[in-house]
Amino acid sequence: MVIIRKCRKADAKGIMNVCFKTGYMGEDATGHFSDVKLFGLLFCLYYPRYEREHSFVAEDNREIVGYILGSPDSELQERLFLAKIGWRIPIRLFFVTSWRYFQDIKTILHFIRLPRSNPNFNINKKYPAHLHIDILEKYQRKGIGSKLMDKFETHMRKLGVKGIHLGTSEGNYKAVPFYKKKGYKIIHRDKMGMWPDAPEKRGLLFAKKLI
Repeated sequence: MVIIRKCRKADAKGIMNVCFKTGYMGEDATGHFSDVKLFGLLFCLYYPRYEREHSFVAEDNREIVGYILGSPDSELQERLFLAKIGWRIPIRLFFVTSWRYFQDIKTILHFIRLPRSNPNFNINKKYPAHLHIDILEKYQRKGIGSKLMDKFETHMRKLGVKGIHLGTSEGNYKAVPFYKKKGYKIIHRDKMGMWPDAPEKRGLLFAKKLI
């Protein structure tokens, strides 16, 4: 039976697995990226290490099958990420990725070159919280995503957070209608996609007011 609970530091490995298995526009990133640890550093490992009090996991028989990770203060989180995780990324790139997973360098360079086409207002002022939600494919369409989202939103309301934002891709065909169903609206479209092999699948920014 799947249970929803608060995130623990020991969940990091399971979270990284889910992140990678859903990391390519909702699909398995295998074949598009190789360095799983670097992928985790970029996209998920910060949260079980430093903001697990704001994150939740879905667990089935002691296996992490989904999660919702986030922060009530995105501006603060961005600074903490750079201080606590950011320095690890170039070290990993130089000493591991460039030697063992050289094919990932092209993708990393694409990430770096992405145009920073921000919305015409400060997203963190209107919608200060952000989230990342992912669920393994075999556990999707079972109501787990809604339970995780409801848990996170209730937690943010208790903290007095006035709004949440999240990012995804036009190519994440299952996530886009889910976010709309949960009351999130598209407030911005990037000029291009995050992945070098799918630049036409533009990034989307969703947001929702809580109070």
